[in-house]
Amino acid sequence: MNKYLLLKKQIEKKINNFNNFFAFNEEQLNEGLKKLNCEKKDLISFGYGEFINKKDKEDYIKMWKEIKQMEKEFLNEDKNLFEALCYELNNHEYAYTNELEPTLDCLNLTYEKLTDNQKEILEQAIKKCFNEVIL
Repeated sequence: MNKYLLLKKQIEKKINNFNNFFAFNEEQLNEGLKKLNCEKKDLISFGYGEFINKKDKEDYIKMWKEIKQMEKEFLNEDKNLFEALCYELNNHEYAYTNELEPTLDCLNLTYEKLTDNQKEILEQAIKKCFNEVIL
């Protein structure tokens, strides 16, 4: 398993261990309220069906700041950036769509802000992505 997938697993574990729940109907909402031992008035929604208790808001924000910092530090190493780009280019089917934005978005990157070195790494990852599709 590459380092990028290990990072993704660490992040997933961090998120899954947080005291939150997802609800898309009344039954799921009621189950979540029981899980958090609170009432509707105590909830904050962060969209996409995710809810937390208001009292956990600062911890939730702190968790996401830590995750973003982990990702940023990880992507600062060329080899890690290459692994992440290769994975996400394939994950977002770049070889078929030729759209970079979904890949860069999920890595919190924009093409305009990439350094020349990062652009070269991106080009190498794109070549690898196309080679995997052709072979």
